[in-house]
Amino acid sequence: SYMETGRADAPPVVLLHGCGSIAEEVMMPFSGSGLHILAPDRPGYGFSAALPAGERGPLGQSFWLERLLEALAFERVVLAAHSIGCAAALHLATRRPDLLKGLFLISPCCRPVPFKPLIVLRSAVAPFVGPVIRQHVIARWSSYFLERGLRTSSHPNPVAAGLFALPAVHVVNAASIATMRWVTGRLGRAV
Repeated sequence: SYMETGRADAPPVVLLHGCGSIAEEVMMPFSGSGLHILAPDRPGYGFSAALPAGERGPLGQSFWLERLLEALAFERVVLAAHSIGCAAALHLATRRPDLLKGLFLISPCCRPVPFKPLIVLRSAVAPFVGPVIRQHVIARWSSYFLERGLRTSSHPNPVAAGLFALPAVHVVNAASIATMRWVTGRLGRAV
């Protein structure tokens, strides 16, 4: 799944979102820019299916990104990535520099991060109770969890304008929860 906007005759810019995000969020700052922008929902987020277990890390996502660029017939693109999306972008840039015209990393997260309890996230992926929590708690209260996540990640600053308008069920759903857990739990080993 991806979103596309801007002038079709302009050179393409591909945007990759980070963990717990979606294409719509990463496109917000570029609305009205006139650039030819394509922003996919990375595998396992939004409306994109997750990759097979052995391919979910940054290297596997770089192969997914390569296939996406080839399917769209983009010869050379500017690739802009945010947070953990930077890891896949760096792998692609290392393996296939011929596909890129430029690389722009926004707040890259490519190394192990300090431990955070993430109680709700851990509960939502726990054996036995995880599916119940994902389907009956998180799915029903996705707006609450999105608002809480936005406020926490923006603290101490206010949440950026427009983020509360994101479709909560698109951002916070069973598939994205499983993907976030996989990425946050294996970040140090996956890169």
